[in-house]
Amino acid sequence: MALAKYYRFWAVNNTGVTSTYASGARLNLRILPWKYVDGVKTYYDVITDDLGFTTGEIADGVSSEGDVQDNRTNLYQGAKCYFEHVANAAASGSYDLYMEESDDNANWPSDNDDFDDEVDGIHVISVIQGQAGTRGKNFSI
Repeated sequence: MALAKYYRFWAVNNTGVTSTYASGARLNLRILPWKYVDGVKTYYDVITDDLGFTTGEIADGVSSEGDVQDNRTNLYQGAKCYFEHVANAAASGSYDLYMEESDDNANWPSDNDDFDDEVDGIHVISVIQGQAGTRGKNFSI
């Protein structure tokens, strides 16, 4: 998969419990973009994203939207990434990460309604959460 002109990530809480920021729950995404320069794979600065979770709660079944990444200038071809969920309570499911793409930053699949993971996004990874604490996984895009 090559990176689009614009892309963003959505995290969907499927843990069975509410994630509460004030109680220590967090979402963290680190993106290490790369592209080939003169035939050499070259890595660039890490991009961090809290996926819009900086206060409040994310109930089970609810999504949280990350920042739009503008790839028009840098033309990154891919990225090594790490997605992490810090749970404030024991859980019995997963946090699922989806990627959404746009060619103009004006038209997104989710514009027709609130984000629907089965329709609007590309499933990237799931982080299984069985207890309070930190769980994360590496992945590539």
